Amino acid sequence: MDELEFRRRLLSDPATCDDAVIQQLTTDPDKQRLQQELLLLDQQIKASLAVPVPTDLADRLLLSQSLLQHKKTRQRQWWFGMAASLVLVAGLVQHREQFYPWHDDLAGHALAHVYHEANMLTNNSASVDLRNVNQLLADLGGRLQSWPGTIRYANFCNFQGTRSLHLIFNTEQGPVTVFILPKNHGLTGHDEFSDPLFHGESMQLAKADLVLVAGVNQPLTGVATSLQQQLQFQI
Repeated sequence: MDELEFRRRLLSDPATCDDAVIQQLTTDPDKQRLQQELLLLDQQIKASLAVPVPTDLADRLLLSQSLLQHKKTRQRQWWFGMAASLVLVAGLVQHREQFYPWHDDLAGHALAHVYHEANMLTNNSASVDLRNVNQLLADLGGRLQSWPGTIRYANFCNFQGTRSLHLIFNTEQGPVTVFILPKNHGLTGHDEFSDPLFHGESMQLAKADLVLVAGVNQPLTGVATSLQQQLQFQI
């Protein structure tokens, strides 16, 4: 598959499972970076187009014929809102580098992975045994002594050419995504970062670096403290 066909398939579906596309992604960091940028942009567009349904919609549908003109007025306002959303999307496409300056560092890659695995954030029934998590952690020289809640996802991922462990923990406030990277990953990072949907922070441990991501209004302090206490690495 040539470069033009690769880009055509990736642009049509940034999260594609096409074997030919995946094969090229695994061997080319530039193509991995392009995919992550497209995944971020795709999520931004979806968020901008999301028009909330009015909470009183059902009541308005039951109003008498005398309120028909009022409903038409409300519909026109809705279309004005949709037009404004489309203008916002165009602005995001044109100025995405201004609003999302982390594409090539820890924050940008962490956000791209969170969006790519967004289905796992809503899968409340998923659960991974701590023993299985520790089998994966052993490859990085680590061990999680215990964990008070449920671990809903655990798997290795390609973090801009670095093999890292991708975990999702359940908390009372919602799921928290954690990436555990070996010290030689070579990526720069921000201690704290955010976008319209998520926020996160990076942590430097003696034997590994951690990146935590959660909903924009969701605290990370509890998970960060528990990881510092429970996550151990071989000396």
